[in-house]
Formats: sequence, structure tokens, C-alpha cells
Amino acid sequence: MNNEICRYRIVSEPRRQSLDALLAFCAAHEAYGTLVDLFPSSAKGISARTDFLATAEPSLEFGSVDRWPLGEPENGRIGHSVPLWKFPLTPSFIDILAAKARSLYDWKSPKLPEDLAIYRDNGTVLLGTVSHECIGWLNLSSQEASSPQLGLVEIIEARR
Repeated sequence: MNNEICRYRIVSEPRRQSLDALLAFCAAHEAYGTLVDLFPSSAKGISARTDFLATAEPSLEFGSVDRWPLGEPENGRIGHSVPLWKFPLTPSFIDILAAKARSLYDWKSPKLPEDLAIYRDNGTVLLGTVSHECIGWLNLSSQEASSPQLGLVEIIEARR
């Protein structure tokens, strides 16, 4: 069986049940996730950040990056440091993710932190998103891609 990892593009945005299925799939296979804190400094942004942190903070590890976590080395530069929140992919944090967002691309400011990403134990990306551009992808083996857990998520293999 081929264990090579290939990129699969998410064709239509996972919403509600399909988002729940996607998060359950990721939780069953992976170790941790990240979100980028790009909340604006407006009153609305500060309020949204405070609301999110009130729920999620006990599980978050706080760091910062000066490159977009999912960007390629040549185009991932941000130009300044931004907060990066790392979290364990536990059932309780999956519940937080599902309660805060109704769809995969809801992860953008000013309402929520940006660009949900989920990583394998070895640090490689399993699920990546660029929410404001409505782009999502999964890096999967052929066996993972055919998993019944992903049955509600429409994916196609990305051609390089």
C-alpha cells in the first residue's frame, strides 16, 4: 500500500456536520493545532479576542512567528512578529473549535483568530487553511484520503 503523502484540496468549505467530521478525523490522527492572532486593535477586535481567550486560554501555548506558519519559505514572511497560539487536539479543544466556528473559513479576524492549522506529531501539516482566501488542504496518504471519516468532506488530489 502506498504511504506517500499527497496534497488534497478541499473543494467546498466544510460546514457544521462536515466540519465536525473533519475535526474528528484530524483529532484521531494528529497531535496539535495552531491559530494566528491577527485580531485588530479596534474595540470589536479586542472584544472578540477577549471572548475567545476566555474559553480557550487554559489550553493555549503562546508564542510568536515572523513567518506565516503555513507559508512557503519564499512567500511566508510577515514583516513583523505576530502571536501564534498552539493547542492540543483534545476532545475538549475540538468542542471549542466547533462551538466558535460554523465553517472552516470562519477562522479569520475580527471575529476569530486566523488560519486554523493541524499538525502531525512530526510537525508536518495535516490540515492547512488560508481563511480569508477560502483555501484549505489536507496532506494525506491514499489510505487516509479514502477514510470513511472524511466522507462528508469534498477533497480532490492537487496536481503539482
